[in-house]
Formats: sequence, C-alpha cells, structure tokens
Amino acid sequence: MDLAAGMGRNAAFLAGQGFEVLALDLADKAVRSLKAQNMSGLFPVQADLDDYPLRPESFDLIVCCMFLDRKLFPSIVESLRSGGIVLYETAMESDLPGMKQISNRNYLLRTNELLHMFFRLRILSYQEVAVPDDKEGGKKVIARLAAQKGWTGDVPLEHIMKTR
Repeated sequence: MDLAAGMGRNAAFLAGQGFEVLALDLADKAVRSLKAQNMSGLFPVQADLDDYPLRPESFDLIVCCMFLDRKLFPSIVESLRSGGIVLYETAMESDLPGMKQISNRNYLLRTNELLHMFFRLRILSYQEVAVPDDKEGGKKVIARLAAQKGWTGDVPLEHIMKTR
C-alpha cells in the first residue's frame, strides 16, 4: 500500500516490480493520473485517510512519503502482515540555520518521534538527515524509517523485495 500516494511515483515503481499496490490519496487529480497509467497491479483509490479503514494484517509493504497524520500510526502497524515492512519518510522540524520547513508544526515530526511511533516493530534502518529541497531550494530535514513487523529471522530487505 502507498499511503498518500500523490502522483504515484512509488506506487508505479512497486507495481512495475510485480507488487499489487493499493495507492490511496485524497486528491482527485492524483487518483485520475494514477488510473490513467493503466498499470497492471496498480489499484488507485480516492480516500480520506482519516475515514478509510485499514484492515488488520493486510499488507506486506506499506510506503508513506512526505505525509504526516499521527492518528494513522497504530493502523499502519496493525495492517502489516507478520514479516511486513513499513517504509516511512517525512519532514521534521529543525532549528538548524538555513533549513526550509512548513510553518504548521502539526505536519512536522519531532526528533526521534517516528522511531518512537514504530517502537513495537523491528527497526531495520532509521535516519534523521538534511537533504536538498528540490521544490524550494535549500535544504530540509527529514526522518526515514524502515521497520518490520513480527520479525522471525535475519531476512534482508533485498530478499523480501525479490520474493514478492
């Protein structure tokens, strides 16, 4: 599942790799664009994520990039199957000089917040890092997380991606 899929770069990539991808987004333009791609395995759905029910243990992989709704964190964890992976990346607040950020702090993670929200999972990778801001110029700070539910062995992410 690609949460807040936007124009679908991640959803289209995953569908191209053989995944069946539920791509959820509120924006009509984004969903129409995804549907127009007519890709096998890509299932775009217009949905308000505050109201859309995420069924428990339904997904092997959940991707969410540049979207933050803290109320969804428990549902994301519950909707992963055992062994499933969540990949999450979004903006953080920063007091570093010269960093671009939106003014509404409700849409910015705090230090280590993403890590704490997924503490029940096995953390595969976590970063808080300054990256170039392609839209605005300058830099922004983001948090990146890869975590696995119900980990039962030392299975590398590359193996999981190849076997789906």
